[in-house]
Amino acid sequence: SDLSDTAEWAALWWTVDQLQARLTEAVDAQQTADADERRYPLDAWQDTGAYRRWLAERQQLGLDELGLDDLDPRDPVPGPSGQAPVAVLVWIGATDANLLRESVESIVRQTHDGWQLYLVGAIPQDRLVHDAVMHATSHPRVTHVDALPADRPAEHGCTWVIVLEPGDLLAPCALARLATVAATTPDADVVYADEDSVDVAGQRSHPVFKPQWAPDLLLSCPYLGRMVFVRHVLWASATGPTWTGAHEHRDNAGAAVDAWYELLLAVTERARRIVHLPFVLYHRRLAPTRGWYTGLPESQEAGRHALERALRRRDDDAYVEDGLVPGTYRVRRPVRGEPLVSIIIPFRDQAALLRACVDSLESRPGYGHFELVLVDNDSAEPETQALLDRLVRRPGYRLVRCPGAFNWSAINNAAVAACDGDLLLFLNNDIEARQPDWLSAMVEHAQRPGIGAVGARLLYPNATVQHVGTILGLGVIAAHLMPQRPAGQPGYLGFANVTREYSAVTAAAMMCRRDVFEDVGGFDEQLAIGFNDVDFCMRLTAAGYRILFTPYAELVHHESLTRGFTGFYNDYQLYLRRWQSRLRPGDPFFSPNLSRLDSHCVVRPPDEDGTWNAALSRLMSSSPS
Repeated sequence: SDLSDTAEWAALWWTVDQLQARLTEAVDAQQTADADERRYPLDAWQDTGAYRRWLAERQQLGLDELGLDDLDPRDPVPGPSGQAPVAVLVWIGATDANLLRESVESIVRQTHDGWQLYLVGAIPQDRLVHDAVMHATSHPRVTHVDALPADRPAEHGCTWVIVLEPGDLLAPCALARLATVAATTPDADVVYADEDSVDVAGQRSHPVFKPQWAPDLLLSCPYLGRMVFVRHVLWASATGPTWTGAHEHRDNAGAAVDAWYELLLAVTERARRIVHLPFVLYHRRLAPTRGWYTGLPESQEAGRHALERALRRRDDDAYVEDGLVPGTYRVRRPVRGEPLVSIIIPFRDQAALLRACVDSLESRPGYGHFELVLVDNDSAEPETQALLDRLVRRPGYRLVRCPGAFNWSAINNAAVAACDGDLLLFLNNDIEARQPDWLSAMVEHAQRPGIGAVGARLLYPNATVQHVGTILGLGVIAAHLMPQRPAGQPGYLGFANVTREYSAVTAAAMMCRRDVFEDVGGFDEQLAIGFNDVDFCMRLTAAGYRILFTPYAELVHHESLTRGFTGFYNDYQLYLRRWQSRLRPGDPFFSPNLSRLDSHCVVRPPDEDGTWNAALSRLMSSSPS
């Protein structure tokens, strides 16, 4: 039965609209003000007070920052023989004695006793540091070496390696968590976890809640951070015969290379499986010189050289440029051949909007081999017909008529069948290109094997963010991340300004290869109005493709700032019935420590999962059949 007009469905949909309203908060009433001056909610990294309350709430509830902790820190956990023995490496360098002592104590206090600690480097001419090293090495499992031979950890039976900097601390259960992964996931070669910062008073801040393994994100920034366990065999092959702990080394041309970033790139390209633990297991010593992300390379240039070396190892002819924010990079890939791009633009009248769209697309797209496929859905206004008469006379323009009731999926499927492009760019008629090279930025990724779809960075006309990626389950259904953030702000961990993986992107500006489109059967025409792009992306990922977002294809989207999901009843119901099992566990590219009821990347309240699941269950049970 159709409940869309009943009081029950109206009340239910009001609840959904309230959730959606939380995700699309109104911008300041003064639309003419500079976007960078508008107030925007603090995210988890910025809001120290909220993070400390989050930690306190979990401590009061007996939670281990994500869920019930089955590892009691009061009881040592002696691992079975051979279970994940870990070599912990701490580079002494020009360190402070108190910082070194704190790092050593965080290892000695581990609830899992399968570890060997190596203090690496010449002891500086400092009596306090000397005494700290001597005191530490009185422990039978602490050793000092000037340089560590790569095979030395194996002599102690160590199968894993982790590197700490003096002053940085491991959570008491960190090694026990690794032991659990080693026991349950024997093919895991790299295991990384979340981290935060700690000051001299022991106060914690700046949580780095990471997504699951995302190889293109690692090419954009060293997002894995410092809390990384690596199998010893991989670590030894990546670091060479001896580890000295230096932050940088020189390549054959004499250029400084960031050693840590290089290590992350080398071991992940050889790993069988990479596992993310969504627990804050590493506390970095807070330093005033550290930037927005705790995993920054030692220098921008050294990090770029590390990336260049990695690309050469992989026989990849891409090249590296600095990214949009410090500590990030852009890997540029040459366009292979000259594939035709069919830019598919459905419309119904609104001639002025269509004219502004097509005129802007022709200005400095960065790639010239494209056709504009205008898909008319029952336009009736004489202004529209006059515009079409002019446009179709231009080279590279094509008009496709799709009469009948509006069905976005059917219209775009029909357009694909009528056009010739090797690459398909689905574009709304309210898109306007104001930045150069936007098309080439999408083409270079869409042609890559394994990439299913590429999304663009979309801004509202007032220079706030409309789309930098779509998160499954955000607001219970799916929603855009960080909407209405001023465009000049990098977003949580800079993720609004880097090329990275998402589970979905909006088809307001989305490119894919024709063979990929046909492989998954195009858009589902049962989803006539809403969720057709998210459904398409979810079918792509289910087929083994990856979805990318690039901030270097920046377009303006004239969509209403307050547009939600109202009116998409049938599509909403079908989408939830089809994908609820994938929505419940959470989006792999969105941390389970961040709220799913707030798109501003704030910490997730301890009781939110119950609220979220109850909302989804109510929606499912009340959906019309």
